[in-house]
Amino acid sequence: MPTQAGNLRQRKVILEAIDQAETMAAKDDRAFLEVFRQHARPRIQAPGGGGARSIGLPVGGPRTSAGPRLEADPRYLANVRKLAKRTTQNARIIGGTNVVGKEFDDCVAVGDEVQFGCTGTLIASNVVLTAGHCEVLHTRIFVGNDTAKTGRVFRVKRHVRHPSWDTKLNNDLMLLILEKPVTGVAPRKLATSAAIDKATDARVVGYGTTDTAGTKGYGTKQQTDVPIVSPACSGRVKG
Repeated sequence: MPTQAGNLRQRKVILEAIDQAETMAAKDDRAFLEVFRQHARPRIQAPGGGGARSIGLPVGGPRTSAGPRLEADPRYLANVRKLAKRTTQNARIIGGTNVVGKEFDDCVAVGDEVQFGCTGTLIASNVVLTAGHCEVLHTRIFVGNDTAKTGRVFRVKRHVRHPSWDTKLNNDLMLLILEKPVTGVAPRKLATSAAIDKATDARVVGYGTTDTAGTKGYGTKQQTDVPIVSPACSGRVKG
């Protein structure tokens, strides 16, 4: 896990790079991202760009197949810039922060009899929405902020993966039907198409790993902000 000193160093680097990009890029959103990279990449050593990647400003690591398409998306570029400007007043989203309290109790860990390895969202008192590729981890859920500490565990009665799911992760959705309803937690309402189309960024919450290789960090619920990528709610994410 990053040290406090490392987080402070990354925060300073990122804020300085945002300031440089805002000064030099004028009104060109693509140029903003490129200038940000030029100033941040040589000074951030964490795999995959560390804190910068967590706010939607990738500065290092290998290009993925999604990279070129994202950078051709004008909404993504505009939203990256808006989020970066807002970040200068909201340092807590840089690099992500641990969730404290019950604000996101509807975000649950998903696992099997041995381990927890996925994240899901309670969308009804007895229904959790999770990823279709997590089918092998579908026998129980955990309500709490740290799977290594005390929380509540609920058994899964059955799981229903999207009928059009495939190994390319199209339609990567699955519902978990619980044996008993989760009490004391308000289910998360699904956003409308209009709300998604108007949004510039979103807060993501989950128990995921904290490095790009997926080797460490799973089990502690964290939060960060990312820009909205799809040109519209009705748009295609994969070509």
